Amino acid sequence: MTNHTKERIAQTAFKYFLENGYIKTTLRKIAETCNITHANVLYHYKNKYDLGLLFQHTYFTTIDKYVSILANEKSITPSIEYYSLYWIMHYLFILEYPNFAKFYEEFVNTNRQEIASDKLNPQGYLYMTQSYTNMDIAYTEPELSLNMHLLIEADAQIIKALSLGEINIHDALAYYLKNSLRLLVNYDIKQDELLNMVHNSLLLENKMKLLLKQIEEELFVEIAE
Repeated sequence: MTNHTKERIAQTAFKYFLENGYIKTTLRKIAETCNITHANVLYHYKNKYDLGLLFQHTYFTTIDKYVSILANEKSITPSIEYYSLYWIMHYLFILEYPNFAKFYEEFVNTNRQEIASDKLNPQGYLYMTQSYTNMDIAYTEPELSLNMHLLIEADAQIIKALSLGEINIHDALAYYLKNSLRLLVNYDIKQDELLNMVHNSLLLENKMKLLLKQIEEELFVEIAE
C-alpha cells in the first residue's frame, strides 16, 4: 500500500506539472487529488523539488533509453556523435511538447543550486557525459561546480529561446555541444568539426521524431490513466 501511495503521488504530481507547470503545482493540491493528507505526501517526498527531480530523472532516463536504441541501430559507439544524439533528442522533445518545456524551464530556473549538486554526484550527469563521449571529465571542484552552473543556465536559456522560436534546433545543438564539451571534458571542438557533427546528427532528425511518440507514451500515458 505504501509503494502504491508513493507511486500515485508521483503520477499526480507529474500530471499537474504538465497541466499547470512546476511553480503553480502545490503539494496540497496533490494531496487533495490523491485523497490523502499533506503530511502523508511529505512522508513519501521531502518537498516539491523531490517530485520535480523525479520527473526530470524519469524523462532523461527515457531519453537515454531511446538514444541507446538509435545508436545501436546506427552502430554509433560512445563518442561526441553519441553525445550529440542525446542532446538533439532532448531539444526535439522540448519543441514537440511545450507543456513539458514549461515544466522543465520553471523547474530548472527555480532550483539551479540543487540541480547542480545533483548533477555532480557520481551517478549523475557527469557519469553520463563521460560514458557518452568516451572522454574523461577534465576538472575538479570548485571549477567543475561553476562550470555545471553555467551549463544549467545555458540549457535553460536554450529551452526558452527554442520555445519562443528565437533559435532553431541546429543553433541550439551547436551552442550546447560546443560549450558542454569545453566546460566538462576540456575539448575545444573546431568549428568545421562542430558543424559537421551537427549536420550528421540532424540527418537522423526524422528518425528521432518517430521515437518521440514512443518517449511520450512511456513518459506520459501512464500519468493519464
